[in-house]
Amino acid sequence: MKSKKNIGRNETFKILIAELGEECIKVQTLLSQMQTPQLSTSQQAEILAELLASVIHLHSHCDDELQEMIADELEMLPVDEKEENLKTSMASQHEVTETVIAGNT
Repeated sequence: MKSKKNIGRNETFKILIAELGEECIKVQTLLSQMQTPQLSTSQQAEILAELLASVIHLHSHCDDELQEMIADELEMLPVDEKEENLKTSMASQHEVTETVIAGNT
């Protein structure tokens, strides 16, 4: 049985993943709009402003807490040889990301 803390964390994880998906869809839509021929300068400015806001939101949204939650979810998956390789790969990527982030602060 899951503890209350894990249940709350699981709900938070679900919400964060849903919000991440929504924001990614928004970015994809904006990028598609940028490909529209003959956009006026004001249309370009509006799209770019929304894109900037989305990128800032994604940057703040994809913080260490979300990365840790994803890593925790990955750790809870049943292990077989394929999944173990995936976990090792993801852990390496997470370490690289932390190193890059630490270097930028």
